[in-house]
Amino acid sequence: MFFRDIIGQEKIKSHLRQTVEKDRIPHAQMFSGPAGTGKLSMALAYAQYINCENRQDGDACGICPSCKKFQSLTYADLHFIFPTFNLAGAKTKGSDNFLPQWREKIQENPYFDQIQWALFIDPKGTKQLTIFKDDSDKIIHQLNFKSYEGGYKTIILWLPEKLNLTAANKLLKVIEEPYPKTLFLLITESIDRVLPTIVSRTQLIKFSKLPVQDIESFLQKKYPELTESQINNFAHIAGGNLIEAEKLAQSDPAETNSLLEDFIQFMRLCYRFNFDDLLSFTDRLSGTGKEYLKNFFLFATRMLRENFLMNIQLQNLNSLSKAERDFSEKFSSFITPENTKGILDEMNLAFFHIERNGNVKLILFDLALRTGKLLRKK
Repeated sequence: MFFRDIIGQEKIKSHLRQTVEKDRIPHAQMFSGPAGTGKLSMALAYAQYINCENRQDGDACGICPSCKKFQSLTYADLHFIFPTFNLAGAKTKGSDNFLPQWREKIQENPYFDQIQWALFIDPKGTKQLTIFKDDSDKIIHQLNFKSYEGGYKTIILWLPEKLNLTAANKLLKVIEEPYPKTLFLLITESIDRVLPTIVSRTQLIKFSKLPVQDIESFLQKKYPELTESQINNFAHIAGGNLIEAEKLAQSDPAETNSLLEDFIQFMRLCYRFNFDDLLSFTDRLSGTGKEYLKNFFLFATRMLRENFLMNIQLQNLNSLSKAERDFSEKFSSFITPENTKGILDEMNLAFFHIERNGNVKLILFDLALRTGKLLRKK
């Protein structure tokens, strides 16, 4: 991975280059920010740059032995920790059991989120992912040995918010008393859920959402078949998240229409507050699968925000398709300063519980009842 391959985040690239050039590399750094902003890609590019034998023009050379191993993710002193589940028949729990899939996923596209990773290793979406104590034990064991390649030992920990308490406490001890030439790069999307003592031992680097122009430029190059209107629309809808922009570019128009239809029906049923109709609808929606549900919640969240902007007369900031706008012309009057935050909070809480394998039917039905009450408060 190279700095030049990462979309945007130029200030962070410059800062990381300077830490290497000045030989002042903090031993533990926390890359924090929303999904789809290039944190994992940046960690990989940074680690490759540090260990490159012939850096050129502010980037790794790509041809030295170190770079070649990094590009295949087989550099001996590059270690990964990431959320997994307990694999039946495995002697230990943790990342090593899924390392081939992890490498495959990164080489396919290093921009992916928690749900995409979970479905990649568990297509049924039934497993709860976590980072186990065995992962921390493995890292502690490996750090006791000298560097195999002669450079930095780099540990990339993706989503430290998924560390169980035992694993987090074990890792904390290593971060507090670092080994020489050891680099921890922690990548989080929810820093408030990371053990505070771990956060306090790292240098925080905040990633911001990507500008619309950067996403538009990316989509133009990678998806030349898209029209200018589609590119502009997708870039705005993505909300600074490159992962979401790619999903939109690759999406089936039929699913997009389905999301809008389900959102319209859900909101109408919530407002009418008819228990039988709500039960029937939430029962059907619960059977659509985890990926569709995630897309539904993302779509619903965006539509609520867009309708709130319309309600407070900021239509110039809207990014809606014609079909979305046609519905929103009337619906926006129900999304007010008094209830918008409450509905969004309920949406986020419901998806939080669904991600943790709660009873989907009950969660959706409860969400519908709560949303209905809030809509009637307009």
